[in-house]
Amino acid sequence: MGKHYPKEVKLEAIRMYYEEGMTQGAITEVLGIRDQYRVKKWVKAYRREGLEAFDRMKNRSV
Repeated sequence: MGKHYPKEVKLEAIRMYYEEGMTQGAITEVLGIRDQYRVKKWVKAYRREGLEAFDRMKNRSV
């Protein structure tokens, strides 16, 4: 089963991507995320749905 990351980590990854211009690979290293694909998925979700995407992700796992 995959690791679940708190909303704060996801938001920090989004901030680093947009505000600092960091690559998804660099973000995974800095934040200790196992898979670069997760950051890609979070960025995509943020583009589509904004912050609401992360509220829904949390509710899916309940």
